[in-house]
Amino acid sequence: MGIVSAIIMELGAHKILAGTMTLGTFFCLNIFLGLLVAPVFQIVAIGTQITEAITGLERTREILRTAKAIERIDEPGTDCELRSR
Repeated sequence: MGIVSAIIMELGAHKILAGTMTLGTFFCLNIFLGLLVAPVFQIVAIGTQITEAITGLERTREILRTAKAIERIDEPGTDCELRSR
């Protein structure tokens, strides 16, 4: 929020000095914008968490597939060759 906050502060300062906005209105506007922007950042963070969860799920599936392949090699009557991919 760095640049956006600086722009809002600058515009608010100009309006206060010009007399078109009171200091109280400026604070209310900043609080309102903070309440509006916070959920947007949370939504963006959810996207990142979903990506990490999908990656973890893929890795877990890969480990489970490897464990099943090892179990099949250990069964009686199978060749004990270790194969790599």
